[in-house]
Amino acid sequence: MSIEKEFERAIEHIQTDPHASVTAACSIIEATLKFYIERFSLAAPKKLNVMPLWAVVQPHLSLNADDTLAADQQKVLKGISSIIDGVGAFRSHIGSAHGRGSSPPSIVVAEARLVVNVAHTLVVFIMELLHAKKA
Repeated sequence: MSIEKEFERAIEHIQTDPHASVTAACSIIEATLKFYIERFSLAAPKKLNVMPLWAVVQPHLSLNADDTLAADQQKVLKGISSIIDGVGAFRSHIGSAHGRGSSPPSIVVAEARLVVNVAHTLVVFIMELLHAKKA
């Protein structure tokens, strides 16, 4: 299934099943990271969870080489790492991937929308860098 279709599914379920939207958002990030790893023949991690995948991709990303921006870029990448970790944790605790049990933690639509939108922004960022490397 394409990443675009996965985003459509995540958005479609935000109101009715925010837990499933969180699961889809994390899956989309994982799929993008796996695609990046395959595209550049990077060594895949043993665990294919979102954080180990990100640990492989992050050092490979080529950002603007201007020394003036280096510290700022590191701050942004550190923030992205924290966001990815948070999305993965959200999925583990409230998503639908690991089963919900009889009384899953509640999530409001705004939280699910935030997770989906963060995933979308991150995927666009990674794909733009990937396509820039192809040129």
